[in-house]
Amino acid sequence: MAHPKSEKPDLHERNTAIALFRYGLIAPLLFNPLPAGELEKALRHIANQTYTIPYSTRTRVGISTLRRYLQLYQQGGFEALWPHDRADKGCPRAFPADVLGKAIALREEQPARTTTTLVDILKRDESLKLAGAINVHTLTSHLRLAGKTRRLLGQEPRTYQRFEREHANSLWQGDAMVGPHPFGCTKGVAARPQPAWQETARLPVLFPG
Repeated sequence: MAHPKSEKPDLHERNTAIALFRYGLIAPLLFNPLPAGELEKALRHIANQTYTIPYSTRTRVGISTLRRYLQLYQQGGFEALWPHDRADKGCPRAFPADVLGKAIALREEQPARTTTTLVDILKRDESLKLAGAINVHTLTSHLRLAGKTRRLLGQEPRTYQRFEREHANSLWQGDAMVGPHPFGCTKGVAARPQPAWQETARLPVLFPG
């Protein structure tokens, strides 16, 4: 049954359709208990099929998800198969919020940083208490949801400030390096052959800033 995205379904209708689909997956396993080995074989067979899942773009259901459906039904019956919104919806699930905040700050500091680079920096940050490895793809998804992709940040206009002084001659700027003696001045310097390029060298001049 197709569910147009433009139509917002009734919540009860939506939850019932999803619960019925979940029940249909595990129904063959509820009334004919199987030995552990046979159960795993049956779960793999169900997981290998493709489905039209209500209100979802996915077409497959994992074995661990099927086990969870079985457990939910055995503990709470049909109503336990209804979907429930996560209490932490909208928050990072794979790693703490402070890690995501640090990743966002690093990306904003240098938008050209790849997510792999961010993960490497985060792993070396001793102030972060990481319980496990950070998944690059998961972090990429969170950064995309936060609008912190390299493409989006790279499009933000930059502000340039003009350097100027209030009064003329209040600041002089210059540059110096070892070079040829202007006007052929060699007093106090031992005579030595001069490279050909020095014959056309220009006299360095200071300009007011």
